[in-house]
Amino acid sequence: MSAMNSSAGSKAEGDISDTFASLSGRKAQPLPDRFRELKLRLVNGHEDAVIASWKRLLTTLRTENDLIARTGPAIIPEVRFSHLQDDLDTLKPEIKKRGVAVIRGVIPEDEARAYKFEIEEYARQNPQTKGFPPSNPQVLELYWSPAQIRARAHPSLLQTQAALLQTLWHVSDPMFRMFQGWLAISRSGPGRGTLLVNPLVRESGVYSLLRPFFGAKRTLEEVGGDRTRYLEEGNWEFLAGDRMTSELQGAMPGCAQEFTEGLHPHLALDRTMVHVPEVRPGDYVVWHCDTIHAVDKKHDGTSDSSVLYIPVCPTTKDSAEYVARQRTAFLQGTPAPDFPGGEGESRHIGRATEEYVKKYCDPVGVQSMGLDKLATAEGDTPGGKAVVEQANKVLGF
Repeated sequence: MSAMNSSAGSKAEGDISDTFASLSGRKAQPLPDRFRELKLRLVNGHEDAVIASWKRLLTTLRTENDLIARTGPAIIPEVRFSHLQDDLDTLKPEIKKRGVAVIRGVIPEDEARAYKFEIEEYARQNPQTKGFPPSNPQVLELYWSPAQIRARAHPSLLQTQAALLQTLWHVSDPMFRMFQGWLAISRSGPGRGTLLVNPLVRESGVYSLLRPFFGAKRTLEEVGGDRTRYLEEGNWEFLAGDRMTSELQGAMPGCAQEFTEGLHPHLALDRTMVHVPEVRPGDYVVWHCDTIHAVDKKHDGTSDSSVLYIPVCPTTKDSAEYVARQRTAFLQGTPAPDFPGGEGESRHIGRATEEYVKKYCDPVGVQSMGLDKLATAEGDTPGGKAVVEQANKVLGF
């Protein structure tokens, strides 16, 4: 996770909707002119290369979009925890291409299902718990319940996270970015409140970078609603010189960038946003943090779809700085530092404490919470050992 500059206690109170313009009701406004000037500087002298990249990308997207639309959820790689390393080694190219994976059976099903009941009881005992939307909460602003702590620190989950890091990336890799993730604590599947992803992380990322430099010569309406004619390469042109705008499609300062069919038409999101396959309690779903993702707009199931958001976080100086602030928030019972502020769970009955963590979590789990010194492992490189040493200094050990 990226480090934040403010402490947990200084942030304004709110909920998860504050992160998204579409949920918070904020209206899109033109970005300041400095963004137009920045765009001009970025492409100055590279115009031909940018145009060539755009043309290659559109050709690739046509092929890949059709494949995704035909294949659906089956395109998402599935890994068995029981064969974790073998499956990761085999599926490494596909996981890196798709940017998403389901790891089956990371935590025993009965154990994961019990987390759900414990958290529901924790929320029942603390009716002041905030959620979104307030009238019918679907996302609970809970971070420090005992069940959540045990889930994050579960040895099998930490083993999975380490395997993902060590198998898929090397410290010298460019645009190094890690996974977001959630642990299923109920059954869920397509159309029943689950996750949707665009499983083409590299190409969608490149498109998001190039899209602000190109515009349609004729709108969809002007070509009579013919989508093929609208999307064809000849209908799009590079916005040079005075035609450059400050627009970064879907971006608004202080909010997550949102992708829509109208603003990002070549991604064909109406066809390429696919559901994560059916999951059971204890399955762990990860997706690259640059992957376009969403949640079912409509839940047609007969029971709720419950997950715990638990990302994959490498040991770095920035991560250690974040964990130090997170540790303070945990000890105070306030929200984690990259979420809205407020009193959080500081007055909650049954909230996990430092003593609870040290009693019920194994040593690696305690370390992951910033409550003990990080340890190096046999086989760590000199660079890896140096990073651990640096992180320990940041954490005060």
